[in-house]
Amino acid sequence: MTQYALVREAQTQQYDAVAANKTLDKWYLNYHRGWWWGSGLMGYWAFLVLVSSIEHLGSKAFPHASMRTKQRISQLAPIRWFRRLVTMPALFNGKHTERNFIGGVIPTRFESLVIFIYFVFVILGESVNIYYYDKFTWYTSKKAQIARYVGDRSAVLTCFIVIPAFLFAGRDNFLLWLTGWKMSTFYAFHKWLARMAIFSAFVHTITMFEVMKWTHSIPKIKMEEWWIWGAIAMTSGGVIFVQSFPYVRAKLYDVFLFCHIILAVFWLVGMWIHVRDLECGQYAYACGAVWVFDRFLRFLKIASFGIRQAHLELISDEIVVMTVPSVAPMMKPTPVHLVTFIFWIVGFSFNHIHFH
Repeated sequence: MTQYALVREAQTQQYDAVAANKTLDKWYLNYHRGWWWGSGLMGYWAFLVLVSSIEHLGSKAFPHASMRTKQRISQLAPIRWFRRLVTMPALFNGKHTERNFIGGVIPTRFESLVIFIYFVFVILGESVNIYYYDKFTWYTSKKAQIARYVGDRSAVLTCFIVIPAFLFAGRDNFLLWLTGWKMSTFYAFHKWLARMAIFSAFVHTITMFEVMKWTHSIPKIKMEEWWIWGAIAMTSGGVIFVQSFPYVRAKLYDVFLFCHIILAVFWLVGMWIHVRDLECGQYAYACGAVWVFDRFLRFLKIASFGIRQAHLELISDEIVVMTVPSVAPMMKPTPVHLVTFIFWIVGFSFNHIHFH
């Protein structure tokens, strides 16, 4: 990362070399703290996925033992209380499948708890361990220095929030098979993570805009590519936030879906161009890889089904039965014991390593 790319929007002051080096060290420390907090956010989801995967795959591998264990655990008073008050009901009174006043569905209390804890971590990650240095050589005012720290921190965390937001949106998300979570759960997580990403990007936009306004840097940088595409990404995110309201999805779903995809592309491209000079382009690559892989799997499913001729039959004035010929699956699942499965895996690995 070049010195120009690092401080291009700052009015560099001529101070002693010690203060200049200290300024750079403090900036890097704040920047790395953003990475550490972002890694913690990813670890949060990794922990939830790990626990759910152990429970889900364990129940598949040992169904009888898992059933007996669950029956015993479910009789415990704390577990019954937790299920009755946390995991099963909606966030507020009523059913979580009922529509609220804007047409949306309220997540379950457990989903809401997961989202709330994540949101708290995001807020903490963008606000703690930020300190003022009185000999800071980039800006003369305290407010500009603090705003720059918050702006950089929120930018890094936004990159980390976007990755699971893209992952959870996919219909061919491998975590569906791994965790056993419902698709509605992933959609709830996707929607709220996307909103947090837009919120975090908005914090970054406001703080950095104020820094540049205070330092009179806007006329110098407003025509640069990274500035323009950052504005495009933020605008796309704002439109996504508005057009993803439940009323629009319910009334104009096809329009919503098309616009959602186009806006997400502009968000991703704008994000990549905006952060690539600051060594953060890999986060955009990760989002793109997740999205492209999901679309590739979806294309394979469509291609495997092929073009079929449907048969329509009118049963009554209100009922029409449509029959579409199915296609034989490539591999039919067969019952297999876990020991046999492990033996097959070990045998394949041994042959692959020693004989090929």
